[in-house]
Amino acid sequence: YLARWATLLVVTIAVLLPLAVQPDLSALSSVAVVGVGSVVAFAGACLVLAVAAATQGTLHPLPWLPDYDALAGGGDAAAAGGASGPGVRHAGMWLGVSGARPQAVGATAVVVGMVGVVPLLLNADICHQAIFPAMALLQPYNRKVFNGVVAAALALCNTLYALISLACLATFGDALQDNVLNNMSSAHMAPLIGAWPAALLALGVRAGYFVSLVGSFAFTLHPLRHCVLEVALGSNFPTKKMDKADRLFLPVTLALMAAIYGIAVFVPGIWVVLSLVGSCASTLMGFVFPGLVILAIMARPKATHYARRAGALLVVAIGSFMFVNGFLAVYYGNT
Repeated sequence: YLARWATLLVVTIAVLLPLAVQPDLSALSSVAVVGVGSVVAFAGACLVLAVAAATQGTLHPLPWLPDYDALAGGGDAAAAGGASGPGVRHAGMWLGVSGARPQAVGATAVVVGMVGVVPLLLNADICHQAIFPAMALLQPYNRKVFNGVVAAALALCNTLYALISLACLATFGDALQDNVLNNMSSAHMAPLIGAWPAALLALGVRAGYFVSLVGSFAFTLHPLRHCVLEVALGSNFPTKKMDKADRLFLPVTLALMAAIYGIAVFVPGIWVVLSLVGSCASTLMGFVFPGLVILAIMARPKATHYARRAGALLVVAIGSFMFVNGFLAVYYGNT
């Protein structure tokens, strides 16, 4: 009864599908609040653990620099994790290798490795672009308010990410794993806060993370469904083809849910998917597409337009390089 496919099937049908078939996102506002609140609570739990570690004198120094040899993908230190203990790999970067001196590696290899990491970090700062398909639902639409909400969301997102990252690195040091939830177990937290509080916190963190994912799912599915309908009906379907869109709403939603369920069941690891999304989608959405839009609209023979077109060309070139580099890094890293 606890098989992966069966558990995901129950969650998909009983929890996610009722949220996905809601045509009005305003009905899900309470779910979104609970989801964001769960992330805030998780960040608070990480901070509590860091304070407990500091009180006991076991707080680890923050590894501000990566292990360059591991970043470049070579050397025995990368495989062994350094001289004094195992390193922790985060999207191509190994952090917290105390006592290990970086071996001599080519500067090009280091730069290419770091460029491969950047697209993954961009995920946090381009996901807000998924809100644009929801602009038609905002009544009345106010651009100033909309920009303020996006800015506040980005600030909150980056603050939470920074707090969680720094607190966990300081708490667990070299023992921090790729999936920090593995560190949020009673065995890892008991030395810091005691057995029973650790067990309760471990359960609460997992429940909160589940709620957070559920809370964001419908808002992530909406722009995807919107894009599928745009491909099928044209970009003006919200104003001229709503009758067809209404008829396709449920079939498209069910097809997307089936595809998402299939990926979750048959793809063995989430890291390959995240790496591809970061390397491909993030660079396209964050660099290439915005640059192309500027090139298209800044076409007048004016000095300001020339300057913006030059900047857009640079942005497109950088994005294209990161796209190719990230894709090849994911491909060769998994073959």
